[in-house]
Amino acid sequence: AVDNPMGPPPPKVKAVPRLLHDLNALWTFFQVDTPPWRYVRGKRVCVVRYGFGDASKGGFGASFEGTQGIWYRLGVWGSDSSDDSSNFRELCNLVEALEAQGQSGELNGVEVFMFTDNQVAEGAFYKGTSSNKKLFELVVRLRKLEFHTGCLIHLIHVAGTRMIAQGTDGLSRGDTGEGVMKGQTML
Repeated sequence: AVDNPMGPPPPKVKAVPRLLHDLNALWTFFQVDTPPWRYVRGKRVCVVRYGFGDASKGGFGASFEGTQGIWYRLGVWGSDSSDDSSNFRELCNLVEALEAQGQSGELNGVEVFMFTDNQVAEGAFYKGTSSNKKLFELVVRLRKLEFHTGCLIHLIHVAGTRMIAQGTDGLSRGDTGEGVMKGQTML
């Protein structure tokens, strides 16, 4: 027998407050008739998609390179999001843009490189959680999207100057005449 260096386990443990949120997240993942295949590391990649997402206090924008060329979305935040943090707005924009791409079939079985200038969004995604309930729910939505579309998402932080040059920073301010929007390459 191997001795446990930490000693015997305690007879009881106290549940942390977020346990219910974690269990609800697991519940959403397991509400399918058959378990989905999870793309972890393939031997080859057939299709890669690139996207950028940015949000500001007033608006949001995202752009993707897809089968039909450049797809983009832009808009303004409603009054219901005026109290939301900038971190929430950034990640929410990324999630909604990716979900729209997923619904159109563009993410089925592909590897997606999504770029953001928000380190909190990147960190929450890779950590798989956040102490902020709203950010945690957005991370769960991204993981659920991966399960349902069979895609593999990489959320990557880039400098704000890169977002400006690429053009998605302009989209978040309603400007459709910068970077990729005026014909420059996505990357």
